Amino acid sequence: MKPGDFAFDFNAEYIDTLTEALAHSDVRLFFLRGNHDDPTKLGLTASSPSALSSHIYFLPDTYRFLIGEHRVLVLGGAGSIDRSHRVEGVSWWPDERLSVEAAAKAV
Repeated sequence: MKPGDFAFDFNAEYIDTLTEALAHSDVRLFFLRGNHDDPTKLGLTASSPSALSSHIYFLPDTYRFLIGEHRVLVLGGAGSIDRSHRVEGVSWWPDERLSVEAAAKAV
């Protein structure tokens, strides 16, 4: 598995195994991108959650929702301070940080 905050490598076996465990407990998993998650596979241009399976959902940057009366704003990513030990396009990405456009939209 490739490194990442969610450690999500989009491997079908991984998704199936995790989905089965989540379904067994009737739990839904929602995640936002981490700095080591491949942004090209996460659909960063999405404006609403993307279902990766019946129990796993990706929340895109600047997505807003309510939990009870609490408003939540999703902002993912970060700069990899360990990028000198990683491979560009494999375990870190130049666009892993929040974009200026996304920050402006969040404001």
